[in-house]
Amino acid sequence: MKSLIPIYLGIIILISSCNAPKPEETSIADDHSDDLIGVWKMTEIIMEYPDTTIVMGESDAPSRKLLTATHFSFGFQETDSTIVAGGGTYTYDGDTYAETLKYHSVPGVAGETITFEAEVDGNTWKHSGTIPSENGDILLKETWVRVE
Repeated sequence: MKSLIPIYLGIIILISSCNAPKPEETSIADDHSDDLIGVWKMTEIIMEYPDTTIVMGESDAPSRKLLTATHFSFGFQETDSTIVAGGGTYTYDGDTYAETLKYHSVPGVAGETITFEAEVDGNTWKHSGTIPSENGDILLKETWVRVE
């Protein structure tokens, strides 16, 4: 009987630890991150370079962006042989959306933080911001629609 006491004690500890409340998880996302959680498809992108403007719709470069409460990832196939993808962490406070790229298919982009003015209206998310470039800053404007 004495040899069974450690076994019973172990079982009780195991069961009680399974039912113990989990510690609060900390999140780096702001209060409005719930507005962005989900899958988004790009419907329009406008890239304003110093000497030209490029406007593309969804059919030109189909893109998806996936967001959790703290992380994002995106990808699209630019040409038959070129795929652009990246991801990292983000914050959103209701007015400003900032991505910190942890990885990216374009060399030298990982580690950058890009800040956008942003607005979510129902299932439409628009943001615009400036991306530094060797040939001059690029004003990037994107429109995304939530995928149901």
